[in-house]
Amino acid sequence: MTRTAATIRPIDRLWGAVKVWTVLYFAVTVSFMAGLGYRVWLVGQLPGDTYLTETSYLVGGELEIWTTAATGLAYFVTYVVSAILVLMWYLRAVRNARGLSHGIETSPKWVVWWFIIPLVSLWMPYRITSELWRSSQAPEKWKRLSDPVTLRIWWALVLLFSFASVASGIMGRTAQSAREVLISDVVYMGLHILPLLAGILFLKIGGEISARQTALIQSGYRPPDRQGPVWSS
Repeated sequence: MTRTAATIRPIDRLWGAVKVWTVLYFAVTVSFMAGLGYRVWLVGQLPGDTYLTETSYLVGGELEIWTTAATGLAYFVTYVVSAILVLMWYLRAVRNARGLSHGIETSPKWVVWWFIIPLVSLWMPYRITSELWRSSQAPEKWKRLSDPVTLRIWWALVLLFSFASVASGIMGRTAQSAREVLISDVVYMGLHILPLLAGILFLKIGGEISARQTALIQSGYRPPDRQGPVWSS
């Protein structure tokens, strides 16, 4: 077995696991938002100038506490499992891309690190995904392709959620009155629409990459040699 043949494998089953856990993550996120919505309703019953802290008791808040705790735990579990599966998918997809196309710059050794290293993670995941999408569409001429609008919108949503979450966290820590807490909670709840939209777009992008790579592998495709025979020069 050649080195190229050993590095590429169908990716459809792994992508299937990614889809299942991503959908679970979507469902839990919606439940988490519903719990936040109940908290917003409770805070909205108070006078706007009521002083509140993180430990303040809300009348009727027992259900909100248990609901938020349960959905928060489920949110954490589904997020972690989904993230691990997505990273595994990226690692497999990059190995496949390097076996199916020439010129792929992403190294499998660095795939995971590009997602967790501060600052670098602001653009490298996009670059990796761009290489994967373009090389799966045209393995021999992928560098001539432009990124689809879907890919750009997906990454814009990811970055917007990241920066907005930081601002929302600051807003929540400094909120003291019921009015400020209400605004903070509404903003925090609304922010979770962004990862849902980004996730939907990622399922479309990743699905296309997985389908194209699997089709190329099953067809027995191998990239042409970098250089032609001597007599062709």
